[in-house]
Amino acid sequence: MVQRTRTPSLPSISHASTTPIFGGDDEALYFNVFRDQTAFQITPFFDSDPFRIFILQACSVPSIRHVVIAIGALAKSCITFHEQKSAVPGYFKIDHRTHHRAAIQQYSKALGLMREACSQGRQDLRTTLITSLLIACFEGVHGNYTLADAQIESGLTLIENWRKSHPSAGYHPSSFPPPAPDVVDDILIRIFGGLEIQSNIFGCKNTAEQHRTMMYEGEEIVQSMPACFEDYDTARQYLDLIIRRLVHWMHSID
Repeated sequence: MVQRTRTPSLPSISHASTTPIFGGDDEALYFNVFRDQTAFQITPFFDSDPFRIFILQACSVPSIRHVVIAIGALAKSCITFHEQKSAVPGYFKIDHRTHHRAAIQQYSKALGLMREACSQGRQDLRTTLITSLLIACFEGVHGNYTLADAQIESGLTLIENWRKSHPSAGYHPSSFPPPAPDVVDDILIRIFGGLEIQSNIFGCKNTAEQHRTMMYEGEEIVQSMPACFEDYDTARQYLDLIIRRLVHWMHSID
């Protein structure tokens, strides 16, 4: 059983807890598609199970839950489309376009809830980062790669601004988790770190001068890197940091 620290925005729930309250059977269906299938497929560079548990726990926040349902509905649309191509005509009672319309409706509902929460000052940094990540997933699955990349860049900017406003929020010498896990979870930092690598490889938007600054991030951590690692997870974190620095170094050359 996995337990999380209780915070105002993400109430603590266990992995074995009952699922969130849904608006109908369709919402429950799409949520289950995300939980049982999609969540394992959208983080190829990251261990999918911790990500899956983290997002499911975050679904106590309505806006996050509706984005998750939207992603599940979009995945169901894709699954149904491919199944219908090889099925006997008339076999499927629900056309894939029905699932697609549901995905757009859920996505619109999530965006409305996010706007409302932001206007009332009820959305904290963690919730904003999670929603940015899930919006990027939705837009990516939907084929809107420019919008997906914009969400990734927005999340990276938020993390960078948070680090600048909190001098102690740099890389911690012990596997460098964030010093304030009640504000930003380590898993979010690591996921966006992986997305930063992909974003810079496929479409760099920073200036050479910015890359010259960013390539030194975590310098003290790398210099004190142990000769032998105790576990795979720690080694992977160091590797991710080194790759991020290397990518920024490559782009720092005029």
